[in-house]
Amino acid sequence: MSEKITEKAILVTLNMGQYTGKKQDKKAERSVDTAFNTHDAGTYRKATITKDALQEIATLVNEIRTFFYTLTLPWTDEGKRLKSMTDFLEFTAQLRNFETLFNDKADQFEKSYPDLIEEARNRLNGLFNPKDYPSPQEIRSKFYFDVHFDPIPEEGDIRVNIQQDELDKLNADLETRKNEAIAQAMKDPYIRLADAIRHAQEKLSDPKAIFRDSLIDNLVDLVKILPSLNITGDPTLEKLGKEASEKLTAYDPDTLRKDKTARQETASQAEALLKKMEGLY
Repeated sequence: MSEKITEKAILVTLNMGQYTGKKQDKKAERSVDTAFNTHDAGTYRKATITKDALQEIATLVNEIRTFFYTLTLPWTDEGKRLKSMTDFLEFTAQLRNFETLFNDKADQFEKSYPDLIEEARNRLNGLFNPKDYPSPQEIRSKFYFDVHFDPIPEEGDIRVNIQQDELDKLNADLETRKNEAIAQAMKDPYIRLADAIRHAQEKLSDPKAIFRDSLIDNLVDLVKILPSLNITGDPTLEKLGKEASEKLTAYDPDTLRKDKTARQETASQAEALLKKMEGLY
């Protein structure tokens, strides 16, 4: 299964973070306890910076994470994901675009930060505490975006001065763990496909159920990226993807809403595909 997997895929890690503009306020918590004669009744997290000031970059962060997780597969090491080389250039180009956007918005926030602190002073009144705010010199460091790539480890990557038989055992263990990780990762596209098909089947099999265009559009999008997720060239996954495309996306959402026959037919096709996928993931 994995003879040439190191040539077909690579490990990628995305490290990204932002200033949240939230801070626990123990003074406010004590005031609540005093007012209601309670003890440790709860926590209070105040907005040191208004939500609007961070909304654009928060939305962008969510978009980047969705893009990253959609086009990669899980790997055993925390934070690392498996990426196919099929569309690698497009993937990295989009990540660079995202990085530029992220840094631009972080720079904009840095420029407006002193004014936002003054706004908070008036807005929070007695809850304002200057100690809640990083200095203007360090606020930019709260925003970071880093992507790095690592090759999939393979036999022979262990280079230490030990006996050959021990080295062989370590390499064999590495190969076993790598194969297990790849097998586990390949369950992910099956699960994604099954979830999308099941959602469509549940909605379409109920003639009274209301559904959005995204029910079919999401399935179309998933089928398009499925080849790039199929890093092992699994023929079963490839066949299922083609069947899903041909049988479940033949009608547009409006047709499925208006044409009962088309709706029932597509629901039946979805149910049949789900039965084919039983035991595959």
